[in-house]
Amino acid sequence: MLRVASELGWLEAYCNDLYIDCRRVAEGTSGNLIWVVRHHGCRAYPTSCANQHELRDRREIVRYWSGQHPLNWSEDAKCLALFYLVTHDGIEELSFADASACFTLLE
Repeated sequence: MLRVASELGWLEAYCNDLYIDCRRVAEGTSGNLIWVVRHHGCRAYPTSCANQHELRDRREIVRYWSGQHPLNWSEDAKCLALFYLVTHDGIEELSFADASACFTLLE
């Protein structure tokens, strides 16, 4: 995550967010995460959702930051978030649709 943030050049703008997200990964208690990286901040969300409300909420968050939501529509790519799947094996950039599909209900 630090490597990706450094490559994007946005590190100084959101170092507190990045610290919290990296700590969540280091603790290893969240399982897989969808990491939403915006030009002014970032946030990691566990892919496992406790209930339908949480599942719907996380999918809406991804849609909102993708620029596909009517309240946050933009043609400027700099204003759109990037989405990453963070696992114990590494990090992979995803489309917003693939990121949204990663969220599932706990079984």
